[in-house]
Formats: sequence, C-alpha cells, structure tokens
Amino acid sequence: MVFISGVFIPLDELSAWGRALAYISPLTYFTDLARRSIQGRGHLPLAVDFAALVGFTLLFLLVATRLHERTMPRRI
Repeated sequence: MVFISGVFIPLDELSAWGRALAYISPLTYFTDLARRSIQGRGHLPLAVDFAALVGFTLLFLLVATRLHERTMPRRI
C-alpha cells in the first residue's frame, strides 16, 4: 500500500485502478496532509483528508473492539 498511497509515485501518475486503490488506503490521506504541510500543496481538500482519517480510525477501532470482544472469552 505504500507504493499506491502517493509516497513514492504521485497519484496523478497512477492508472485509474491504482487511484481507486489509493483512495481506500489511510496512508494516502496522511501523505496528502504531510505533503500539504511541507510543500504547501495537496491533491485533496483538508476537510476530506481529516474526515477520511477520522473515518478510518473509527472503522479500525470498531473492528478491533468487535474482534477483542469475540476472542476475549477464549483467552480467559
């Protein structure tokens, strides 16, 4: 996912399917924020980057909580 996220290859140079994959990676949005803070330019609006990162955080937290609840009885 590092190669698809725009860290090494700019999103503009990726094919359509590569860009579609890039937008389901949280690293893409973090890279865009970092690039905006360092270079002053990014591909997406700030609100989209922050909303995507918050959304991914909540999604991963929910999945981790569900998995923890499901496996906790087996560990006790």
